[in-house]
Amino acid sequence: MALHIQMSEEALKALAGANLRRKLSSFFACSSLLLFSGCILYFTYDLIDNRMKPTLLAYTAQADNAPPSERPSVKELSSKSIPAAASVAPSVIVATTSSPVSLNPIELPPMEMSLGASLTPGLNMGADLGEGIGEQGGTGLGSSRAGGSTLEGTLYDLKLTKSGARNKINPTNNDQVLAILAEFFKRRWAPTTLSKYYQSATKLHSSYFLLPTCSADYAPHAFQCAKKTKPSALVIIYRGKVRAPKTGRFRFVGTGDDVIAVRFNRQLVLESGWSLPGIFKNPKFGHSGVTKHYKDAIKEGQVSQHKGYKLFPTDGIPHWNNVVGGLMGGNIFNVKEGEVYPIEILIAEIPGGMFGFCLLIEDLDEPIMENGKVLLDIFRTDFTEFSAEVTKKALLDAKLPANTLQVPKFNKASGVWPATL
Repeated sequence: MALHIQMSEEALKALAGANLRRKLSSFFACSSLLLFSGCILYFTYDLIDNRMKPTLLAYTAQADNAPPSERPSVKELSSKSIPAAASVAPSVIVATTSSPVSLNPIELPPMEMSLGASLTPGLNMGADLGEGIGEQGGTGLGSSRAGGSTLEGTLYDLKLTKSGARNKINPTNNDQVLAILAEFFKRRWAPTTLSKYYQSATKLHSSYFLLPTCSADYAPHAFQCAKKTKPSALVIIYRGKVRAPKTGRFRFVGTGDDVIAVRFNRQLVLESGWSLPGIFKNPKFGHSGVTKHYKDAIKEGQVSQHKGYKLFPTDGIPHWNNVVGGLMGGNIFNVKEGEVYPIEILIAEIPGGMFGFCLLIEDLDEPIMENGKVLLDIFRTDFTEFSAEVTKKALLDAKLPANTLQVPKFNKASGVWPATL
């Protein structure tokens, strides 16, 4: 027999009441929690966020001619006070005038130049200049210490064979030496043209090219081959690549005793000095850059190989002004900022005796004028500055005369054409 159990009507009513109370309790608990959370958010926004809003203060720039003051004068634009608890809120200062803001100078301790920093706009000096920035260059011929932003130079002795034996070249015969240089120019400076002649084992690295007139004995001394070679029939060639510091038109300006020449971007853009290999066999002008006939022809634009050349009489070099008419400006060339260009610089001494050279550069787009003359830059590949004292000491150390050095006037803040790989 089955049993059937059924809740009474009173029990059902009690169970329904209990369910209702549980639902109401849950509802009121959730409502209280939401209300409490809302109160927290409200107090956070009202008491903290609103009270930390920045206050605008006006900064009035001090006039340039006004007496100095210890601190700038400020004017509060907001009338709302700032509670002490919110004193960490920032203050924004705005200028009430359009004049430049003058601030008291801040003195910073000197620090060493970082090679990783870019010292010229658009140039990665850390990659281009390497180590030793500002320490290379020596006396214009350079230093035997490699590195830094420099061009590498090699000395060739045309009167010696590759092994160092004497050949048939007579150093007192200018035409013999010039014939070799003329062939070298004709073959577009091919290194094989000079490969059969003696080369110095020591390479010099230079960042500028300026050596006032001195004894030709200094060249073999600097290249550490004075026991092997004598100061005649010598050719020095610096090779490398440079990065243009800006876009524009330029030309090299210089002279050499006996020869200076520059090949830039595989084009001969300058040859100057006592002798001119590029026009050696021209019967009209001969081979001498010191003749009045040649200088007059340059002024009148009558030398076809040197169209566009220009004489630059320059302060500080009375000897070169008197003999060769000053410095010679070569062909104009164009460069683009950041582009890398190959460069070769040739310096030659033919009979011996006096020796010297100079290489500057003219910016035709932004020339610097001083007393009605163009103030030229020295061509350099780092920030090394020419020093007459250093040059004089080097000559005296080589036991050579160090008379008054004639140095052309140039821009002391010259730009830099960084040497690169």
